[in-house]
Amino acid sequence: MIYDGMLMKGSFGGEFGVSGFYDAIDLEGNPQWRVNMTPEHEWVGDSWQHGGGTAWAASCIEPDTGTVVIPSANPGPWYGTVRPGWNPYTCGKVGVDTETGEYQWHHQDAPHDWWDYDSPSPPLVFEEEVDGETRKFATWPGKTGWVYTVDMETGQLHQRSEEFVQHYNMWSLPPFDDIENAQWIMPDLRGGTNPQTSSFDPQSRTLIVKGLNQPMRLSWFETEYEPGETYIGMDIEHAPVPATQEQEEEEEEEEDETADDGEEAEEEKEETADDGEEAEEEKEETTDDGEEAEEEKEETADEEADNGDGSEEEWRDAWNGYVGVLAGIDPISGEVKWRNWYEETPPWGGSLTTPTGVTLAGDGDDLFTAFETETGQPLASWDLGTAASGAPVSWYDPGEGKQYVAAPAGGERENYTESGNRFVVFSLSE
Repeated sequence: MIYDGMLMKGSFGGEFGVSGFYDAIDLEGNPQWRVNMTPEHEWVGDSWQHGGGTAWAASCIEPDTGTVVIPSANPGPWYGTVRPGWNPYTCGKVGVDTETGEYQWHHQDAPHDWWDYDSPSPPLVFEEEVDGETRKFATWPGKTGWVYTVDMETGQLHQRSEEFVQHYNMWSLPPFDDIENAQWIMPDLRGGTNPQTSSFDPQSRTLIVKGLNQPMRLSWFETEYEPGETYIGMDIEHAPVPATQEQEEEEEEEEDETADDGEEAEEEKEETADDGEEAEEEKEETTDDGEEAEEEKEETADEEADNGDGSEEEWRDAWNGYVGVLAGIDPISGEVKWRNWYEETPPWGGSLTTPTGVTLAGDGDDLFTAFETETGQPLASWDLGTAASGAPVSWYDPGEGKQYVAAPAGGERENYTESGNRFVVFSLSE
């Protein structure tokens, strides 16, 4: 972030046991100030020294007050037993004076985080009249699946929105070293909203957000800090995408149907086994009732374990099966105005709103779509040939009398789709 003769930039390495900071230097490279993102006086013992709390790249400026709003990363390690307390300023936003680096306020989406619910999404600043008073607000969507709107002067929470992705078993603590019996929870650690940029239409008061909607489960284990090594201490399992799982099951069925004749011949051979083997089988069938009762007891225990809280059957019933969403939200009232769901690939990248009430956004299905901002109704779509996972931009060329919109399309992350290499530009003449 470059502002008022200074370059402001945060540190990285939240998963490597660092203590995060956010620096300002002048344009000649001279240090001006530094903010410690894990303030020693607010952490217990020495836990701040490896507490993470690094700064995500995209901050924003409120020029009237000269405040920079910094997105903050997760604490370290991921499990919280070695870092008691709220662990400020992790997993939220921090307001800092751009001239002096003086702390103004902070808000945490997930205090004392265990789930990697940090707050990478860039904040937006806007002005709105509330109760007859014109006020400035900062707003952003979280990995937690809600939009947070805070007062720009104090950081006080004004509104947490309705959910824009599903919540299931949220805030359940991961078990120790037992991923197989861990509860499934939603949202996933990738969101909600991760680093996807949002856009805002002040006329309709609609914030456009993208989010992932998928279960996960976690299990923690003890780890020691080693310089240059990851400092996480968490096993992670993401739920399979329903469409992908169905495809894998179909492929397995096809493999079973094409079993070679050798297996069939083997079955026929077994069917014609000599009478001596049949007699042995009859003997086995007459084993005592005590062994049968023990087997029935074990089967019942297995069934009860499968049907416990957070079991696969339960989370599949709770999950709507969609992996992502594009949503329009009123950041002042918290109302979710509309949601457009995605079945196979979540929508990464950003969005763009126009003063004419149109939202432009790409998705993982190779489409770049124009929506009505107020309602989410699709107006037109273009197939870009690969996933449109970047943030669109627009500009006006007065010499040509044209408005341009550019959409980067490079494929989808997490191996959802094949990669690509396109930069598609649209134009509209006056």
